[in-house]
Parts: sequence; C-alpha cells; structure tokens
Amino acid sequence: MRFGVVADIQYANLADGQNYAKTQTRRYRGALEMVDKAVAYWAAQKVGFVAQLGDVIDGQCATKTHTSATDLASVLAKLSRLPVDYLNLIGNHELYNFDRPTLARELNTRRGGGHPAGVEREFYHTRPCKGWRVLVLDAYQVNASLSLSLFGNLFYRGLPLSTSAPALFCCYPILISCLPPHTGRCDTQHWRRKSVARADDFGGPQP
Repeated sequence: MRFGVVADIQYANLADGQNYAKTQTRRYRGALEMVDKAVAYWAAQKVGFVAQLGDVIDGQCATKTHTSATDLASVLAKLSRLPVDYLNLIGNHELYNFDRPTLARELNTRRGGGHPAGVEREFYHTRPCKGWRVLVLDAYQVNASLSLSLFGNLFYRGLPLSTSAPALFCCYPILISCLPPHTGRCDTQHWRRKSVARADDFGGPQP
C-alpha cells in the first residue's frame, strides 16, 4: 500500500520572493501548480491516502495580503480533487493565519479517534484506508519556544535587545499570550502509548 505526503506548500498570492537568508527563491504562486502535479501523481500511483503535514499557506497571507481565507480555499480546491481521504496536520503557519476553531472547521483537524464519545481533539487516530491505523499528533499542543518567539519578534521589529530587555520582562505575561509558536511539542505520552498498543487491531470498526 502506498500513501502520499506533502509539507510546506506555503501558498500565498504574492510575487516570487526569497527566504530569510536570501539563499533560496520562494515561488509563492507557483505552489498551486506543484499541488496540481502532486495530486495527479498520487492519483496515478493509486495511493491509499495523503498526509498534508502542515504550513499549507504562508504566514504572509495574514500579515501582508490579508487573504488567508481565500488563499486556503485555493489550495483546498486542489487537494479536494484527490480520489482518497487526506489528513491535515497543524503547522506554525496555520497558527499565524487562523485560530484553532477555524482550523478545525476548515481543515478537519479535530477528530474523535481514541477519545471518549463526543470528544474531538487535534491529536487522534484514524483508519484512512484498510489495514492502516494512523496516529495524528498536534506538534503545537505545547509551545516549546516562547523565549525564541519573544526575542525573535523583537528583532523582527527592529528593536535593539539592549533597550528592549527592561520593558520585555515587565510585560512578559502579556506578550507571551499574543505570540504564535514557531516550534512546539506534543504532550500526549499516555494517549500515544494506549493508541500504539491497539495498533494491531485492524479488524474492528472505524473509531
């Protein structure tokens, strides 16, 4: 059985740009063409399912073009042509553009597999095709880089750290609640162990 994987589509309705290090060209609009080619390839390969691993649109959709919703719709219109189910994971760029309830509605990031009846979480297990149980984790369940996010945002705004530091520590609790995570971690060890223990149970109904 084959499955498809894609990550960092990072589409934006912007002209070509460069990464932060100015070492690579970023073809923001060209991302849609790449998704088209990927969908056609997966269909030809008859994959059982596809995993979209996060960063489906770029953070600049929120900060520069203010077209997060329409840009996301453009990518999802391409992915919806898949003849199989696809799973969406949450990346940092998703969190730059949307809150979690919106992500749950638009990307179906909350599901009930492995949880009590009526409970849906961003970490779950599912059976996208016969013979496979997939554990989906929320890599941003816990923000593991609050310090990095905070200092990075100060530098991004052109503030010298030496003059910003005193004010930084005074308003740290306020700032910390406003910052989207750059990196994160999941805190689901017990749930993961329980789910892995059931991974050989392929014959039962879809949870």
